[in-house]
Amino acid sequence: MKTVAAINPKVTSVQEVLEISIRHGLPVPLYLPVDCVREFKDHVVSPLILRTQGARYEPGYLDHPLIWKANGGAIVYGQYKAGLHDLLDRGNAIVFIGLGGSLRYIAEKYNPDLVQRLARGPGLQVTQFGKGQMSLFPQGDVETFFTRDRVSASEIGMLEGLIAGASPGSERTLWPSTAVIEAECPHWNGYLNSGLYAILENVSKDIDKGIYRWRTFGQWREYFRTVCKGIHTAGPKSTDEDFLVGGTIFDHAFPVNWQTVNVRDLEIPERFEPTSN
Repeated sequence: MKTVAAINPKVTSVQEVLEISIRHGLPVPLYLPVDCVREFKDHVVSPLILRTQGARYEPGYLDHPLIWKANGGAIVYGQYKAGLHDLLDRGNAIVFIGLGGSLRYIAEKYNPDLVQRLARGPGLQVTQFGKGQMSLFPQGDVETFFTRDRVSASEIGMLEGLIAGASPGSERTLWPSTAVIEAECPHWNGYLNSGLYAILENVSKDIDKGIYRWRTFGQWREYFRTVCKGIHTAGPKSTDEDFLVGGTIFDHAFPVNWQTVNVRDLEIPERFEPTSN
């Protein structure tokens, strides 16, 4: 997000940074100091809603795995849509937008309102039940606890349409999983670029036509090799060392640390500090 603000001279506000980041499927990690949670509590939530919503954050709540049925794509897809309706109605579903990439694309396809919900602040998981992800960050001379909504690995699997297999490697997904995209997609470079977006659009169009294909990891690999022939690739993938070197240079040029800084206090555009390193 800081890079977006630094390299685009037309960006003049945090709101624009958030909009660009979400639009391009960049990770948007928004945390809330634990001491500020009470400021976001909704005191008009009914006891019934609190009970039913609270149950959704218990491990395994309604997270029934899909079962593979040969020649039963429409039936399995019906089960998938039913589970997805519940999943994306949960308060913590905003995390899928914040995770970016393919997860943002799928979540927004089935529930476009999630983008606006993310901008409004944390969900009930954080504000009412204290079951969000807790992190400890340095803030000045002290370390402060921050929290944010979180999703489990099983919830990510539900979004991707995961069907467990009887043996390793036999799992199937309706959408390409983040694991297979990072390992096999030549367009993956950390965000939802035009190449990856085109691939997800192809999958989406098939689904909208009633063509439901659950693929294994190996089948997705072959799918990428086929469809990527006609799409310009993102070029050589950067290594962890490349990111480390680039990040160090960038931090020297733009030394203000955004971590744990209130979004309202961020200075945009940030002053550029030339460096010879």
